[in-house]
Amino acid sequence: METGILYEQALETLAKCGIEVELRDLADDDITIKSGLCEIGGRKTLIIDERLDTRARLAVAAEALRTVDLEGVYVPPAVREFLGLNE
Repeated sequence: METGILYEQALETLAKCGIEVELRDLADDDITIKSGLCEIGGRKTLIIDERLDTRARLAVAAEALRTVDLEGVYVPPAVREFLGLNE
């Protein structure tokens, strides 16, 4: 499956889990800032560095999905496979 489509499906799955996704420029000369899951104002938010390519964005989204309870959430088959949930 095309990486872009898989990434979009991963974002849809995150939304079903109540996780907002924000693309931000995380460039900073003074400190290192990485993409990841955090809580902002009581809401779970996945912040992804907008400078990342689609494959790297997908990896960040998958890492976040691996940390949440997916019980009762429809996860598309391709996303399940990518996450290793079919094993």
